[in-house]
Amino acid sequence: MRHPIILAMLLAISVAACATKKPAPAQPPPPPIAGHTATLDITGGMQVVGALAMPSGFTPVPAWPPMWLEQGREIAVAGLVGDKATVIAFGGSGLADQHELGEDFGPLAPGGRIVDIAASPDGMELATAVAEPTANRLEVVVTDVLAGGSGHPVATFDGDYPFVTLQWLDPTTIALSIRAAPPPPDQAAAPVETLPPAGGFYAIRIGGPGTVAHFDKIRCPLAGLSFSPSRRYVVSEGDAATHPAIVDLDSQACVALSAPAPLKVLGWAPDSSAFIYAANAGNGGLPGVFRYTIANGTVAIIAVSSSAAAWASDGTILAMGNSQLSWKRVAQAPAALARIQIALFSDQHPQIQMNGLGYQSLPAMLARSTMTFTAATDTAAIDAIRPGATGPLRELIDYSYPARAAFIVAEGPARGPLIMSWGPDGRTLAMLDGDRSLAMLTVIVPPR
Repeated sequence: MRHPIILAMLLAISVAACATKKPAPAQPPPPPIAGHTATLDITGGMQVVGALAMPSGFTPVPAWPPMWLEQGREIAVAGLVGDKATVIAFGGSGLADQHELGEDFGPLAPGGRIVDIAASPDGMELATAVAEPTANRLEVVVTDVLAGGSGHPVATFDGDYPFVTLQWLDPTTIALSIRAAPPPPDQAAAPVETLPPAGGFYAIRIGGPGTVAHFDKIRCPLAGLSFSPSRRYVVSEGDAATHPAIVDLDSQACVALSAPAPLKVLGWAPDSSAFIYAANAGNGGLPGVFRYTIANGTVAIIAVSSSAAAWASDGTILAMGNSQLSWKRVAQAPAALARIQIALFSDQHPQIQMNGLGYQSLPAMLARSTMTFTAATDTAAIDAIRPGATGPLRELIDYSYPARAAFIVAEGPARGPLIMSWGPDGRTLAMLDGDRSLAMLTVIVPPR
């Protein structure tokens, strides 16, 4: 036991220290606002390249993020004005130079409607899949961005294809997947697995004389394609009519994936040995992030109640979540707040690293959050959803993996989609947000 005199002396010292302690400094005022998007306030001090309202009635399409043209000198935005697809380019100082690139039954789609669109890797060409109803055919049209005009068809397919997706594999190759509507049940002549799919997968080469290669041994219908860095494997994400699968393009063999459709591929290992994806956990539950290893077909859980993850250039997986969350906890306490973190998984370091993002959210809102990643700088733009006093709030967070640092870029109500893409330099971020009442393209440079 301490001596009473010593205790009295310690108490006196404590009281004196409290008496001389300076009052806490006043809290600084809220940071100034650097500008506004359609729904968000941009954090003060942020470099805003430009912020422009889209034409009246323009509705963003989540499947069409902003496209970087001419090696990053222009940005093209595709969406709907009424029921017509429209593509607009922005460039110059403050993005003030604006011109229409094309629309349904116009440039980019002279004979019909644009059903999908993609920019080439260097942004010098645009490919459009055009459904021509009067001719009952589908055309793939390639347009030179600098020359403009209506472009030229590089492939034509007779028939009506409700499902169409295209993307560039390299500067001279376009991957196309098409699927016709299934026949009525009473017209099925054989089990589905023994019939070639109506449509299929094609590789369209536009260099030189040009060729169209049909991978006619692929027997599984495809939807929502994600290619490995080696281009050997492609994941079909599935939809309401198809099951997810992974295809070896060398052998054209399909392997079914056990995840419910649709899943969403979030990233590939740099050596193409595995991929990560988000999928519903089943039984009406929230999505989780999973890793699929190709060599043995194993699946491992990465994050619970999350659909935001990426694969960094050094092989590290970044995933949003909370280290204490489990499916059981989510089911038992869906209204309990969780501290949101970035988990770093690496085969070289068995210990998982955790970086806090400085906010809390509900499991269901965490599951709505997304991550747009660029390997050029190993940086993620995180669309983080959290509860607010009057409804869900959105924080746009810039997370630098090399620096292990996060910065709030913008915040506001979670209204409508936030569609993002990084420029070729990995430092400039294009954002398209809002809805039919007001949609805006905003381009910023987060701090480094």
